Amino acid sequence: MRRTNSIWIRASRAVLLLSVIFFAMAIPACRAKDIVSLANLDKGDLYVADKYGNTVMVGNPADFLAVLKKAGRVKDKNIAGSIDLAECSHTLWAGQEKVYYDWDNKTAVVVDSKGNKTAFSVDLASLLLGIPGLPPPITEGPGDDPAISASLADLSKVDVPSAAVFKSDDKAVVMVAAGKRPTGGYTMSLENARVGTGGIVELTVRLTAPSGAADDVVTYPYLELSLARSSDVEVTLVSTVDGRDRPERVNLAVVEPNQEIVVFKPDRGSLLTERVQMYGFAKWDLGSFTVTVRDGNSVLGSKDVKVTHSLPAGAPEPTWGAFNFFMDLGRATGPSGTVEFTKGSQILARVPVSFGGK
Repeated sequence: MRRTNSIWIRASRAVLLLSVIFFAMAIPACRAKDIVSLANLDKGDLYVADKYGNTVMVGNPADFLAVLKKAGRVKDKNIAGSIDLAECSHTLWAGQEKVYYDWDNKTAVVVDSKGNKTAFSVDLASLLLGIPGLPPPITEGPGDDPAISASLADLSKVDVPSAAVFKSDDKAVVMVAAGKRPTGGYTMSLENARVGTGGIVELTVRLTAPSGAADDVVTYPYLELSLARSSDVEVTLVSTVDGRDRPERVNLAVVEPNQEIVVFKPDRGSLLTERVQMYGFAKWDLGSFTVTVRDGNSVLGSKDVKVTHSLPAGAPEPTWGAFNFFMDLGRATGPSGTVEFTKGSQILARVPVSFGGK
């Protein structure tokens, strides 16, 4: 009887020991289901790439890993399958496995070495916006400010390709206007974005001519881009001429919040000669304003300007009116200065410029 009890006790101890070992192994396995462990993001240098091919190594990955470890798994397994990985705004990786991030839906999808997908809900916006070397996410089409979107139909009526960036505290809207075109059917799309010298976001926009029959009417194509972070930008418009791409850096107007004037020419940093073109739009309600060119020491030229429009008689008053004229300047005594647009004592806009040549 004692022998039987001894055997039973030893068997019970063995079962208990096996149970302890099983649970000891199971606990780490359960913990390994967070996004960091699934994608092995803590096993090497962490990299982030955007959909335009810009790739940056994260300088302080600990902040990313801390947020990602708290990401909640999406219970609906269909969500992971419904996300188009090719359209995701960013990709993160430290090895073979990758994490695809959908900026709009705040969803991260882990794809393991076998192609299995697992979706997590996580907001990486502030972390991604803080990475040097990556442009902010950019959305084509109307943004969050309907007033800006509504004004672009007027502001895009320019004779030559031009652009304007409308800044706010934390975001920006960019209008890229293709200029006057002889027919309808033109389309525009953002082809590339990168961060250049001095942190300037360089945008490349492609203009595509109609491939077939098009309406025989003058049009002014434009593209509206919404940037998730307010940035200094440069814009290049690419069109196809005789089968070859022709890139053209376009003049850029910088428009601060509530600014009532949009100056396409001269743009910031322009080199002014003894005769300069002033071209842009002003709020119709202004009626008139004054343009003054200064070199820091003296006034080189000044002109009172009236806002005009080309609408037929009897048409409703426009929101914006155009101005386009040339100004003769005196000789500059300094290398740099400003073009000031004023209404009485109110400064409507100030454009920094330089001087030289004839």
